Amino acid sequence: MKNNKVFALIYRGFFMLLALSGILVSTKVFLPTFNPNTFLYYTTQSNILVLTFFTYLLIKTLVDIKKHGLKGEASYAPKLSFIIMVNIIITFLVFWVLLAPATLHTNYNLLSYSNLIVHTTTPLAMVGEYFFFNRKQKIDLKNVFEALIFPLFYMVLSLVLGAFKLVEYVGVGLIPETSYFPYYFLDFYKHGALILIYIFGISVFVVAISLGLFYLNKRKMSHIA
Repeated sequence: MKNNKVFALIYRGFFMLLALSGILVSTKVFLPTFNPNTFLYYTTQSNILVLTFFTYLLIKTLVDIKKHGLKGEASYAPKLSFIIMVNIIITFLVFWVLLAPATLHTNYNLLSYSNLIVHTTTPLAMVGEYFFFNRKQKIDLKNVFEALIFPLFYMVLSLVLGAFKLVEYVGVGLIPETSYFPYYFLDFYKHGALILIYIFGISVFVVAISLGLFYLNKRKMSHIA
């Protein structure tokens, strides 16, 4: 089943649409309360990354079926799949481990449709995508560190926007006060050089998650061999 291109087509099409719905609902694009700044949060950015990748995979699967039929594996861009999986798993872990507990005594709805999609379903769908369809693909150790590129780029861009006070985050997300940064740990106006420790810690966390998934993949491949 996992090597069936029809299954791959259904899987990728379904979760592409689900990811799209999660982004649209969570950002409230079609509501009067829509705030474009919600697109600048890592959660939204990482979900858009997965949505784009699922769209690519869906098109690639359709083209592959048309050219080569239904037989054969449906593995495309496995190394990029690994990197994107790490990037979205960060969204899953940071939210449920660090942020969700802080919302228990607030009005924040942890079980809302959009919250479950962007913080749970889409991340787990990306994990499924990687392990379902890339079972025999080798991942290099350098891919572990390449998973850092997107989070670091995101943090640098956020720091630049915040330094020039180009964006105000007013009542968006879990923290209601006005800020020029999407997350408190990037606010060097308040925390100064302490943000370097936060950034270093996040980088170590990303590499640790990436290494864990790398060795899990390596162990899985040894069983297949």
